[in-house]
Amino acid sequence: MRVPDMSEPIIIERCLSDSRDLIMPHQKEAVEAMSNYFELDKDLQDRNGLLVMPTGSDKTYTAVNWLLSEGVSKGYRVVWLVHRQELVEQTYQEFRK
Repeated sequence: MRVPDMSEPIIIERCLSDSRDLIMPHQKEAVEAMSNYFELDKDLQDRNGLLVMPTGSDKTYTAVNWLLSEGVSKGYRVVWLVHRQELVEQTYQEFRK
């Protein structure tokens, strides 16, 4: 696997959702659940969460899509934790798309 050059920063303000849609019901359900839970239009304190979906269900894409369209666009900061280098690279690629 080729390791991407991650030296160039991702300018979040320039990031937009790509042309792919959340077409699977579980993806739409996850996005709706995150939106309902976080209620980003309200001033709620101490909100954090964990997205749990099966292996291969596009968790990374679903979460990045929601974060860019809902969280980051409203000025929220995100801490993304993963336990494998491959997941760092996968997430980096999703944000770059």
